[in-house]
Amino acid sequence: MALPGGQPASILETLAEEGGVYRLRLVVPALADLVGAPADLSAAMDMACTDIALPALADAAPAPARIVVSMSEIPTEFGIANPGVLQVFEAYTVDGDRCIWEPF
Repeated sequence: MALPGGQPASILETLAEEGGVYRLRLVVPALADLVGAPADLSAAMDMACTDIALPALADAAPAPARIVVSMSEIPTEFGIANPGVLQVFEAYTVDGDRCIWEPF
C-alpha cells in the first residue's frame, strides 16, 4: 500500500489490548523521508487509522475505542526497545467511523 507522500508501507501486525484498544503496526522502509515531511506524516497516520485499521476492525469484539498507529522503518518486536530504529506513534479515539487524533 502507498501512504500520502508516496511511501510504501506494509502491515506488520494488529494487536488487541483490554478495553477496546488496538494497535496497528506498520513497516515503512522510507520512514525518515516521511518524518521529514510533517504534513505527509500526519496524513499517513490519519489514513492508517481511518482507511486500514477501522475497516480491519469492523467486526472486532470489543469494538475499538482507541487505535494506536505505529510505524517503524524495519520490523520490530512489540515491547522491545530498539534505540537505533526510527519509529513514530499516534493514538486515536474511535467515534463511529472516524478516528480522532489524541495529542499526547
